[in-house]
Amino acid sequence: MPSRLATAAAPSSSPARRTTIRRFGEAESQRFVFNLAGAISKKDYRILSGFGLGVGSAVIAGVIEVTAMGGRALDEDRLLVRPFPQVAPGMTDLAQLWSRYRDDILQRAGVAIFLFGNKLSGGAVVHSNGMREEFNLALANNVFPIPVGITGGMARELWTEALSLIDSGRLVAPSNVRALIAELGAGETTLPRAHNIILELLGIL
Repeated sequence: MPSRLATAAAPSSSPARRTTIRRFGEAESQRFVFNLAGAISKKDYRILSGFGLGVGSAVIAGVIEVTAMGGRALDEDRLLVRPFPQVAPGMTDLAQLWSRYRDDILQRAGVAIFLFGNKLSGGAVVHSNGMREEFNLALANNVFPIPVGITGGMARELWTEALSLIDSGRLVAPSNVRALIAELGAGETTLPRAHNIILELLGIL
């Protein structure tokens, strides 16, 4: 069975449309996610993902291209996508449902990748509070976080926090992992380089 992996990409906390950061355009960002998902799947990792607008579709398309289109079976051992409910007609409110949903996904994962993390709220671009919760849940479930800081938004904030956690010893990681995580937020790091760093980290963790 493929190894476990979770992805987190904005927004999963709100149905508001995802916004990309200034440095990378929408098409470039989606191509990055598409290529990354395909490369991860090709290495026989299992991908678990919520279904955020934009990013979720790119994850699905990337996995499909290297599996079903390549003549291999596409099943839950390779890709598990969990759309977030948008209504809560029962006794539990939507925020609680989302929290339980996120926790269930992360309990099945070994590594979590955090990308972008912006959303529109009241006409303003804000960081995704849902991604923040996913990061906290990842730590609580002993899932190693890989925030890709160059993608901006909440992922950038979480990248800074991950480095602090490693430096303080609260997140245990070999020195080479710390260096690779640091590079994921460095100003000179390109999306193709980030792609390769993530694959290298998956081979280590």
